Amino acid sequence: MDERQPGARRRFEIWVPLLVVAVDQLTKAMVREMLPLHASAHGKVALAFGPADLLSRCLSKPLKAWTPHTVATRAALERAVAQVRSRGWASSPNQVLQGVNGLAAPMFGHSGSYAGAIAVAGSVQTVPGSPSADLVKAVTGAAARISRQLGYSAK
Repeated sequence: MDERQPGARRRFEIWVPLLVVAVDQLTKAMVREMLPLHASAHGKVALAFGPADLLSRCLSKPLKAWTPHTVATRAALERAVAQVRSRGWASSPNQVLQGVNGLAAPMFGHSGSYAGAIAVAGSVQTVPGSPSADLVKAVTGAAARISRQLGYSAK
């Protein structure tokens, strides 16, 4: 569905300490779900690029295994966050819900600090666990464009 059409659904995420709040917007915003940082692509981006103490705060609480694929140990989460920092994007295949994946990239504000994440989510058939280069480029490119609109200038 074209999101410019009346009744089209738009989805965005709001970062709340230690959670990602997914919001669907039809005619008014409504909270759709609250996703744990350690298990969602948006959350892993926040852990990699957000406040310096966020990862230690997340690790100070038990990491719930939502599925058998959820990153639910300290060592695994530290490795996942390091990978996100290195490549600049995150995915979370089958980690919150079997058969679903998210692909997220960070956005930065004028000061260079983390401003949030933009993502696509869908079935693992449409957003595979190893996403195509074109899909990664689309998401990271959108994040870069929004960052520039927020006044960010990569150095």
